[in-house]
Amino acid sequence: MWNPATREVHRIPPTPRLNSGSPLYGFGADDPNSTDFKIVRLHTGYDGTAEVYSLSTKSWITTQNPPPFIIMTRSRLNTKFNTLVKRVYHWITNNPNDDNYNGANILCFNFQNNQFGQLRGPTFSYEDYCFLWDDVAEIKGSLAYVAYVLQCNSPDRVSLKIWVLDQSGWNKEYNINLGSHFHLCGLGKNGTQFFGGYLELGKNGTQFFGGYLEGSLTSCDRQGNTICRFGQIPAGYTKYWVHEYMPSIAPLGTRQYIYD
Repeated sequence: MWNPATREVHRIPPTPRLNSGSPLYGFGADDPNSTDFKIVRLHTGYDGTAEVYSLSTKSWITTQNPPPFIIMTRSRLNTKFNTLVKRVYHWITNNPNDDNYNGANILCFNFQNNQFGQLRGPTFSYEDYCFLWDDVAEIKGSLAYVAYVLQCNSPDRVSLKIWVLDQSGWNKEYNINLGSHFHLCGLGKNGTQFFGGYLELGKNGTQFFGGYLEGSLTSCDRQGNTICRFGQIPAGYTKYWVHEYMPSIAPLGTRQYIYD
């Protein structure tokens, strides 16, 4: 763990299970005001086990309830498929019993009780769109589902379709038309601005981050209009995400620090 504000570092010991394939990780806390940060590690093999590391105990424990299905990692590029919303971590996973992506399989882990759950993503018509990829993010404190689709009748245009989850279910909030070379890499938390290049969603949902291949990092509004152009994306940087950073002085319980 690393706190950029205090430059404090806490080295996490290896888990008891080291040879378990490609694991999935989640980071969070059981209370927004707590300094007992936790890490959950899911084993993506066929044993369906998971472990949780607690900063307060500085140890790993095996969860008592396994994930509700066999975890298969995603193979598509340029997306992260995971986010933390209200102390619950979410991953988009492939259920081996599913033959398509019509309604993403979303695995959930609640840091308050160390329990797993499952959500189904929204469904939409494939008649007019060719599915490219999907992702999850946070907008205004709620879980959001993002689908990146190609307009079949106009192959040089892609669209971002974004749903937000509330008590009634998934509600479609945005339908943004973009150029075919624009890749999402960030979304503002209020939902009014996005960023691109190869991107992620900002948590306020008002700003999106993105860009064009080998171009500059760009912020756009919900209509796809450019707000600001940042620096040039270095050649070879094909996988990165833009995150909103909120400084915290929460201690990590160690005296190791990183210096310039």
